[in-house]
Amino acid sequence: MNIIYRRASRVLTYTGPATKNSNQALDFIKELGEQIRTWEGKRADMTFPPTNDSRWTALCEFFERPWPSRLWIAQETLLSRSVPILLCGRREVCWYMVLELVLLAHDGYFPFVIRHSDTDSASSLLWLGELRLAACKTVVRRNISLTQLLRACRAQQCTKTMA
Repeated sequence: MNIIYRRASRVLTYTGPATKNSNQALDFIKELGEQIRTWEGKRADMTFPPTNDSRWTALCEFFERPWPSRLWIAQETLLSRSVPILLCGRREVCWYMVLELVLLAHDGYFPFVIRHSDTDSASSLLWLGELRLAACKTVVRRNISLTQLLRACRAQQCTKTMA
C-alpha cells in the first residue's frame, strides 16, 4: 500500500454517502477554513457563529461518522504524498481544513464539537493530523510518545463494526 499511496497523484478518502446534513457540514468546513486563512495566525481575533447555529450540529454529525476510526484512513492520510481530499457523497473538502477545525476545537475555541476520549472519531482525527504533520516533518503540536501512539491506534478498526 505504501507504494500505491506514494505514487498516487491524488488520494481521496471516502467518508461515506451524503446525508441530510453532510453538505451543510462540508460547506461550513470550507467557510471556516477560508476564515482561518484570513486570520493570519491572530487567534485572538477569531469569531465563530453562535453555538445554536445548525451548522455546528451538522459539523458534529460529520465528525461522529465512523470513517476516522478506520485503519485504512490512517494509511491514506500518512502515506499519501499529496494532501488527502475527503469525499462525502460527491462533495469534496481538503483534509487540512478538517484538521484545522479539529485542532481549534481541541484548543478550546469550540470544545462542544469534539469529545476528549481515545475512541471518538474527532479524537482519531486529531491523532491522524498530528501523525500527518510528523510524517511531513513539519512542526508537531506536541510530543507523541510510543505509548500514546499505540493507545491512539488501538481504537482503529479494520472492518465495519456490527450493530
